[in-house]
Amino acid sequence: MAFFDQFENYEDYLDSLVTEDDNMYLGELEYARALVELGYRSSGTLSRQLFDQGKEERAAEKSISNRNLIYF
Repeated sequence: MAFFDQFENYEDYLDSLVTEDDNMYLGELEYARALVELGYRSSGTLSRQLFDQGKEERAAEKSISNRNLIYF
């Protein structure tokens, strides 16, 4: 499974990086997502723009792959 197939949307991606401690100390998922989005959880956190671009590229790859299937 490709990386971008794991997540329905950007918020799901951010949620995958939120820890139980984040939820416990911050109390709100939105605050935890904001910290993750700002890069406090990981220096490699994707921006919304890069995430959306990756999702679009993956969708295009899957579309091309589906067109190349040979049906008998």
